[in-house]
Amino acid sequence: MASRFYLPSSGAATVNPAFDATWELTSDADRLRMATAKQNTSYQTRQLVAYSPALSDTLWRQYVSDPLNAGSISGTVKGILQAKAQWGTWFPMKTQIVIRVVSNNGLIVRGTLLSSGTGHGSDYSMSTRNGYAPPSATAIATIVAQQSDRIVIEIGVRVISLGIFSSYAQQKYGDPTSGADLAENETDTAEGVPWIEFSQTLSFETGWAPPPAVAAPTVGGAFTTPRELVQWRLMLCDLNGVAIANLTRIARDKQLTYTLNRASSCSFHVPSDHALVNTLHTDGYPLLEAKMRTIKAYRYEGGSFDDGTFGYGSAYGADAYGAGSYAGGALSTGSYVLRFAGTVDVIEDTARGDEPRTTVTCFDPLKHLERRLCRDSGGGTSEVAFDGDQSGQIVRILIDRANVLGATGVATDGSLATTTGRVMSFTHKSIAAVITELADSDFDLYLAPVERFDGILCTLHVYVSFGNDRPDVIFGWDSSPGSATGVTRVRDGTELANVVVSAGGSGLNLEKVDATSIGLYRRHEVVSNYADTTDMGFLNAMGDSEIGVRKHLRERITMELAQGRAAEPFSHFYLGDTVRTRASSRLRGGFTRSDRIYAFTVTVDDDGSERLSSVTLAAS
Repeated sequence: MASRFYLPSSGAATVNPAFDATWELTSDADRLRMATAKQNTSYQTRQLVAYSPALSDTLWRQYVSDPLNAGSISGTVKGILQAKAQWGTWFPMKTQIVIRVVSNNGLIVRGTLLSSGTGHGSDYSMSTRNGYAPPSATAIATIVAQQSDRIVIEIGVRVISLGIFSSYAQQKYGDPTSGADLAENETDTAEGVPWIEFSQTLSFETGWAPPPAVAAPTVGGAFTTPRELVQWRLMLCDLNGVAIANLTRIARDKQLTYTLNRASSCSFHVPSDHALVNTLHTDGYPLLEAKMRTIKAYRYEGGSFDDGTFGYGSAYGADAYGAGSYAGGALSTGSYVLRFAGTVDVIEDTARGDEPRTTVTCFDPLKHLERRLCRDSGGGTSEVAFDGDQSGQIVRILIDRANVLGATGVATDGSLATTTGRVMSFTHKSIAAVITELADSDFDLYLAPVERFDGILCTLHVYVSFGNDRPDVIFGWDSSPGSATGVTRVRDGTELANVVVSAGGSGLNLEKVDATSIGLYRRHEVVSNYADTTDMGFLNAMGDSEIGVRKHLRERITMELAQGRAAEPFSHFYLGDTVRTRASSRLRGGFTRSDRIYAFTVTVDDDGSERLSSVTLAAS
């Protein structure tokens, strides 16, 4: 009876054998455990962009088996893996495989069962379909395995010829228990489970049975389970927002953080000595420089990633933004959506060993408004007064006045909700401080990134309350759906206040008292100074807002999310949305409640794919 191994998309290998020396590129390779039973991992697509015109072998993945019983391994091997290439047979690529036997700890190579060759299968086509990996009856060498040895299968791509072009290839992995094994042909396009099969019956150590398959929890009933791989593109632009270079492939440890009514941020690092970083641009300044460059981050939405534009492509043309198509490939099912636009603020050069790197931190324009002063209609800063203007309109006016003196990066022609009229005056105060004060008491704001090339990066929108109720988005730890791998619940009484005195200008003051809170927690008094406020109505609103938040213990939940199991940001939820959160009773009694999304962080892996690493929620 033959022994068939499946190729899961996740699940770390127990040991880490060195990659076979015949591979020319291994920097993007990872190591996973393989077993003869399906592990119920979801389908995932890996992608490689090749630039070299020469023939080359690139390793994508190493699979390591469970320990074997001692004995001779011989016979034949065959396999099926779905794949595609951007240009098909015009610039051919095909599957490359190396199979070895190694010691239990992976440090000793007993021998090679199948060596790298001219490619183990036919050339990839331009559409995803079955392909041999390798073809049926491929002979393997005879290797004598010792007790507890392991089989290592390494799978990659052989690039045959590219001429002067770049091109990409894709391979599809995963072994859901509901999926059928791929048929043994090179024509089928239906999604299925890839496999590699030995003609010999392999014997594994007693007691080393594969764990039972576990069904992935659902996210909610109203939408399908989210994609596990959501691609991003990172573009370096000048101050006007015009593209200079595509940083997607060289930027590492990319992370984007979004916070309600606060500036969003983007950070990453690049090799300091890379040509895209270390050279001068035509304006005479380094290509990457704080306060002189902007970063735009695009998220692929509306379909699966399948356009071949992951590399440099037409980085200097309009198609760098995901619109239309270009020689690198067509956008077939979705498009890139601009999700962050900000200015490079901090550049830090470091060197560890022989690796020089440059860490880059960017913020959207809300952060920069901390260094722009409120101004009156004449441009002065000493007495900036408003009498009865709506709070949202005040923010718009202040930004408009600042733009007259120099671009803030913000356009104010977005939506403007009806907000409370205010009587206020400011003396040498920053616009950001005023926005924070008003947003915390009266409205939510949203700086929507926009695709413009005149220095405008975002458009201001003001809402009475940003966000919607999303009853089908559930974040759960140790309970269904199990979308969280970790949770932190903070119940903090240090900011508790049930007597709030709001002190305004011209001797105005107003006291707010919450008797219920006093009965629960004793009396906690604070004085909040609003010296710029000369209107009793504004003081009253500020007092109501502050005591409403502070009369309870501050409670906030941070969920660490499981990749592919949690709802997607942007697609399923965004800042301000109300979602459901759960934790089992093992977490000091647990909880089931509704929470408002206050912040979330997206980590973009080095292959360009998204992981929602955490989401912070506050009681709604």
